[in-house]
Amino acid sequence: MDRARIEKDVCEIIGTVLQEGGPVPAGLHRRSAAKWDSLKHVEIVFGLEDHFQVRFSEEDLEAMESVGGIVSRLEHLLGS
Repeated sequence: MDRARIEKDVCEIIGTVLQEGGPVPAGLHRRSAAKWDSLKHVEIVFGLEDHFQVRFSEEDLEAMESVGGIVSRLEHLLGS
């Protein structure tokens, strides 16, 4: 799976969890999203794990503070 497709899917999953009515912007960072609290973060992680059929480590979770960080971790896990 290429980076563009991973990013598109991540933006859609985060948008669904945050109930944004569509995908979030690719530049979204957790600090700038009022709805992205710790509970929503867990929901996002579970949604990503289910969709991409991966399991994130604690190290992965620390890097997942933005769409870009999530995409990078997924590229690493998926070998993209």
